Amino acid sequence: MIESLDGGSGDVASEASELLAAVAATDPDVLVPSAADIVAGLSTERAQLYTRRTLERLLAHDPATFETVIPECRRLLEADWTNQSTKGSVAELLSNVADQSPDRLVAHTDVLETALDQGDDASNYACTALGEISRQHPEAVVEHAPALLDVVDEENASGRYMAATALENVAEVEPDAVADGADSLLEMSFTASESIDSTNARSACMTVLEERPDVAEDLRPEIRAALDSDDLETRVRAIQFTSSAVLRDAEPFYELRPRIEEALAADDDRLTESAAECMSQFADNRPDSVVDAVPTLGETLREGTADIRKEAASALWHVATDHPEPVAGVVDDLVVAFRDSSDYTKDSICRVLSEVAGEIDAVPEGLFVELVEFDLAYSGSLSTSNAVEAIGELSASLEELDQAVRTELLQALRDGSTDRQKNAAAIARVLTGQSAKNSMLSDNVVHESPPAGTEELLPALTDAFDADDEDVRKHAMWAVCGLSRTRPATVLPTVEEIDSLLDLESEAKGQAMFPAAEALYHLAGHDAEALVTDETGLVGHLVWLGATLDRQSFDESPASDCLGYTVYTTHGAKALGRVAQAAPDRVAAELVDDEEESLVDLYERAHEDVQEHLLGVLKEVSPGVPKYSARGTRSWQHCSTAPPRLARMSRRYTASWPSPIPTSSSRASPNSRRHSKRVPGHRPKRTSSRPSPPSPTANRSTSGPTGTPSWTCSRRDRSTYRGRSCSWTC
Repeated sequence: MIESLDGGSGDVASEASELLAAVAATDPDVLVPSAADIVAGLSTERAQLYTRRTLERLLAHDPATFETVIPECRRLLEADWTNQSTKGSVAELLSNVADQSPDRLVAHTDVLETALDQGDDASNYACTALGEISRQHPEAVVEHAPALLDVVDEENASGRYMAATALENVAEVEPDAVADGADSLLEMSFTASESIDSTNARSACMTVLEERPDVAEDLRPEIRAALDSDDLETRVRAIQFTSSAVLRDAEPFYELRPRIEEALAADDDRLTESAAECMSQFADNRPDSVVDAVPTLGETLREGTADIRKEAASALWHVATDHPEPVAGVVDDLVVAFRDSSDYTKDSICRVLSEVAGEIDAVPEGLFVELVEFDLAYSGSLSTSNAVEAIGELSASLEELDQAVRTELLQALRDGSTDRQKNAAAIARVLTGQSAKNSMLSDNVVHESPPAGTEELLPALTDAFDADDEDVRKHAMWAVCGLSRTRPATVLPTVEEIDSLLDLESEAKGQAMFPAAEALYHLAGHDAEALVTDETGLVGHLVWLGATLDRQSFDESPASDCLGYTVYTTHGAKALGRVAQAAPDRVAAELVDDEEESLVDLYERAHEDVQEHLLGVLKEVSPGVPKYSARGTRSWQHCSTAPPRLARMSRRYTASWPSPIPTSSSRASPNSRRHSKRVPGHRPKRTSSRPSPPSPTANRSTSGPTGTPSWTCSRRDRSTYRGRSCSWTC
């Protein structure tokens, strides 16, 4: 049967090849020794199909057959007497081998190149084989790049698809080998009849452009010609390629921007959408380059489909981030598009409104109510809703909150679903001037003047403190925080509600603690004494949050997923500092549980992460309450060799801690805040139950400008002083 494959009649060879295929399927070991002879069946057209199947099964069964089959395939491809049918069949077998075992053909790429001009079938399968080899061994195909580019230049060549794939892989390792043919790849991407061929050619060209940016000079003429083409598909592909190229490096293609703008007015939606996307890429890279096109983009936004509006809104947003004034000129187009768009497009338009709000003289009639209604109904995450920020920015120019808006928000806060409650609380948050994002003690404040009527939301907001959803409580507290900053007298009567919220949040260490502490900071600036009444435990909460919460406890809390430890505790520490100015004894009592313990003892025992905040509080407390600060302690301000970190922190807090808040209570005079002079040669008796420090060594000296005698000692307590020597003034 094997002998009849070569030289026998077509019918006999066909029957023999079919029988051999059946044997290979059931008992391939019988045929492995004769694998090289079976290759001859590829030269008989009627036996080619089953012969390929037989050989593929043998190659898969015993890798040793590669050593005998591939040389025979080479012989058939190189022979002058073989016809195109035989060469095509051999190339097809090798392309299948390349797909499964490309390593086997790395040494035979030269013979595959010879098949590129041996007819459509042979060329197609040879390109496929080279493409598969290039995926794992692109360096093996580099020398064949010119021959592959010749295939790309042949408009009707069936192997162009895989030739482009091979060239893309080659360009990643050796871009110079493909650079001279980048224009051919670009032309193929514009004119190929099959979209998959166009996509492969564009990918190959983009790879060359990425590795060799100078090639852009050669590509611009091809792009210009395609943009002027009468063929709609060619123009669409040219714009899409330009959009991808601009994404990588816009500079070489800015001169094409006016031609892209012209396409915005095209009758075809695909062309307009592609042009709008490309304009968005230009605006993202250099917003000033698209400023002149803002009116055209506004018209496109008004008249376009949903997909066109999305891209046009994106382009306008990029421009508005740097140049809000010209974009504010198309606010009417923005409003019309907003009222007649899907939720996704509305959200994109809200981004633009957020940027231009400061340039709009007056909020268009009805827009604010529509924005509130849209956001209240928004079912996605607030982090993806741009309506909240737009509402906050636009509210800065509102003198009074519309009654319809108040009614909607009050109803949502009290009777709405969890999503509507959350959205309503977030809207109230930005109405009070707070940013929609977490801020650091009044940073990122949108405005300082909430519209009149915003304070009417306060009772509903404090009711929301009892909500089960943490986000509802968080946003509601941020809204109250905004009112505390702008209208503290209105919020002061609600300190008991804030205290109740802190009771709830301290158990879960939730995110609402963060704005609550900032709200107390603002309220303490208005009337600190109102926060230290016996009816609330606010001082205790602030001591826990700003002075004693350690990092490990914080890391185990839900808040750590959204906030940093330092950000979380700074608000409490700042608020505690203001309260300490008004009531140092109350704060000191909360700080120190043991009457025999001093504040410096507390500082030395505190967690390292808390010490920095605690030092600022001690600065306010210790001068006014000497019974907690002087007993048996060292004054670090008198230490000549204080630890450098402590000294730096002391200087920083002295310079940066909030200035004293005037209150009606009697305050210690400036002189009483200074440390009392100590009697030379006398050490105060230590009454603490803690072990006394080591006795000073008998080194008397008369250091200092006044010649005051002092005792110098060395204490080697590494846990407290980290091995540093310390001088004590006695």
